[in-house]
Amino acid sequence: MSASSDTHRKGISVVLSYWQECRRVVQLATPLALTQLAQVAISTTDVIMMGWLGAGGLAAGGLAMFLFNLLRTMGFGMVVGVSNLVAQDEKHRDHILAAALVIASLCALIAGMMMVYGPELLLLIGQDSGLVSATADYLLWMAPGMFPCFWFYCYRGISVGERQTGILLTITLVSVLVNGVLNYVFIKGLFGLPPLGLSGIAFASSLVFLFSFVAMALLVHRAKTIHLARAFADGIGDPMRKLLKLGFPTAASYGSEAGFFVVVALLMGMIGTEALAAHTLVNQIIYIIFMISIGLSHATSVGISEARGGKSTASLAIAGRTGFLVGLVLMMVIGVAYWIRPDVAVHLIMLKSGDQNPAVLTLAIQLMAVAAYLQIFDCLQNIGVGAMRGLGRAGISFWFTIAGYWLIGLPAAYGMGIANAGGAVGIWQGLAIGLAATAVLQMAGFEFFQRRITGRLAVE
Repeated sequence: MSASSDTHRKGISVVLSYWQECRRVVQLATPLALTQLAQVAISTTDVIMMGWLGAGGLAAGGLAMFLFNLLRTMGFGMVVGVSNLVAQDEKHRDHILAAALVIASLCALIAGMMMVYGPELLLLIGQDSGLVSATADYLLWMAPGMFPCFWFYCYRGISVGERQTGILLTITLVSVLVNGVLNYVFIKGLFGLPPLGLSGIAFASSLVFLFSFVAMALLVHRAKTIHLARAFADGIGDPMRKLLKLGFPTAASYGSEAGFFVVVALLMGMIGTEALAAHTLVNQIIYIIFMISIGLSHATSVGISEARGGKSTASLAIAGRTGFLVGLVLMMVIGVAYWIRPDVAVHLIMLKSGDQNPAVLTLAIQLMAVAAYLQIFDCLQNIGVGAMRGLGRAGISFWFTIAGYWLIGLPAAYGMGIANAGGAVGIWQGLAIGLAATAVLQMAGFEFFQRRITGRLAVE
């Protein structure tokens, strides 16, 4: 009887531990996800207004956004470790921020140069010349915005690492409004300005990145005593090494995923403008939901970093497993909604659906049926990247993405979509296979390494 009661008490204790961690994950992930959703509202507004320019504008703008997101995501990955380092060692916050700003500036310079000089390479892989020209114009206007965009991520990491995310949401919500107004002004050429069309959308985004960074930096410096000059004088070698140790593999992992989506977009371009336009629409829809995954990924990662810093063996496993569980449940609920009414989200994002190409809309609705289960795998693999980063195993996580995306997903997408003439739907089915494989690898990797770390902590 005593043994039975003891087992019962232990079971209740474990359930309560998971429930408490679930609350902690949701408490941190909710403002982060809302901030991410507000940020993606900017790109969603861009996609809607690209649709006003017709299928050609939507296809060109979509291709440009895929390339931009590849570079932006990799730059973010280089400084995303700020939140992990601050969560583990808050007293060196100023030095971590100073190191991150240097890394962000170098990344922005490289990304900007690639955006200016890289689009011509698209001609070598069979993309339409008119499409490439419009894509190049968009990226040219977007390139200067990479600097404030990456600097913003550095300050964002400080807020996330200290679990103070309220200002993030406020700034981003204001940015959504500013972006929509500027988009309309530059597209139409109001107030005596020339109508810039697709390029106006990119110019508006660059200005919004600048606004977001300035606002974020001012509010962070106002709320906290930060001495960047003193940090540079003391030296930032150690935090820079730690950031790069996390940043390089994380950026490579993010870049692997984003690059995979770029290649998928290029495969769509090989099929035709309508396929690329439909792909752009549905990708934007799942990208909106993906922001929930990013919030959960960061919350899980920070929770694991805190457990490592506090040498809590029980919390280490619970933090990761809770993140995966919450993500699975949320994505399954949303996936059911997609499966039941795949047309609703497509029509909502188009706003003026009756004026759009019927073939694009029909194909987009077909892709939504695949998105219903694809996003579950996408969420789990992203949480896995965060969990592995929290364990300090970001390098291994990168190799998981290489195997899942490129060795499994890309051959599946090409084989099912191009070789077997499955078209856009076949490509997306192959994409889902790649994401599923990556998710399995990340989750298995987390379990393996958390057990090793837990064993080592127990001995210490």
